Amino acid sequence: MDNRIILLSSSCKITQGKYRSVIIDFDRDKLYYIQNQFAEILKANEGQPVCQIESELDDSESIKNFHVFLDFLLKNEIVFLAYSASCYPRRNEQIKETPSILDNLIIEVDKHYWNVEYEKCVMRSIADCNVADIQLRLFNGLDNDRISHILKGVEKSGAKYIELICSYKHIPKIDYAIDLLKNIPLLSKIIVFENEKNMHLQITNECSSATLTFGEIYLSTQTYCPNEMCGIINKHTLDFSGVDAYNLHHKYNGCLYKKAAISSSGEIKNCPSFSKSWGNIKSQRLCEIAAMPLFQELWNIDKDKISVCKDCELRYCCSDCRAHRINHMDLYSKPAKCFYNIKSGKWQE
Repeated sequence: MDNRIILLSSSCKITQGKYRSVIIDFDRDKLYYIQNQFAEILKANEGQPVCQIESELDDSESIKNFHVFLDFLLKNEIVFLAYSASCYPRRNEQIKETPSILDNLIIEVDKHYWNVEYEKCVMRSIADCNVADIQLRLFNGLDNDRISHILKGVEKSGAKYIELICSYKHIPKIDYAIDLLKNIPLLSKIIVFENEKNMHLQITNECSSATLTFGEIYLSTQTYCPNEMCGIINKHTLDFSGVDAYNLHHKYNGCLYKKAAISSSGEIKNCPSFSKSWGNIKSQRLCEIAAMPLFQELWNIDKDKISVCKDCELRYCCSDCRAHRINHMDLYSKPAKCFYNIKSGKWQE
């Protein structure tokens, strides 16, 4: 008689969908697809002694199948057996909130609007909201000196991470992109569209004793139209970064939570792909608009509220998109650019 109880590893999460379930092991970067009935058995019997589970099964065949499943879980360290759960307290599932009103800010930069006064409004917006992650999208003829100046200004405004997106005409020489990564510490990624070929470069120092990564450069042959490219959901865009991200997506929208955008003319939006503007940074404070309950409404549209998505086993690892929807009249419609078929469990290439 085995009196040990079954406990789920703290790095693992189980999500049930309409057609199948998935176990995600975030520490080992592993996904295991299982039938819903097995997910239900695991959820219902976590913390129960093996002998008690056996006694509740109908026949020897059921007991045999249970042990096959248990052996699979033990072999992959999805669960473990213990005599007492008191020695293994549950992981804290509380969402780790930042004190900032915004965590992510997308800024469009256009030389036709960008002047000294406008730049002050942008930098003030970053500092007021204490935004950690900044994405800059370049438009219309900015020279190298202006690009470097803007990036350094963002860095001084309190950002912790900077990402730069542009076309080949903005940064035609790869050497300049490399210099930017080396000279601006918080700039971590540069994506350059409309190149002759696709390429990924990881920029490191040349010292053999210790490797220091400055950042990454992605070259793409795709046309540069960032607002239309938003909202793509494929197997490469899913977020398996950790349990904390999983818990966040369980409660909030994976794309829009604590996020805002400033258009090239200063319009404040939830996302650049939305047409609705909540004001302009030249006359209003971003931090005040971001604190408005109406502005934050989209933050609370989690995957369990969205058509089709609520039946998907991968929903808590998905970024979502409310700007590009299958039905534009329905705010809870499925993302139009999702390439996953929840019935077949296959991705469209």
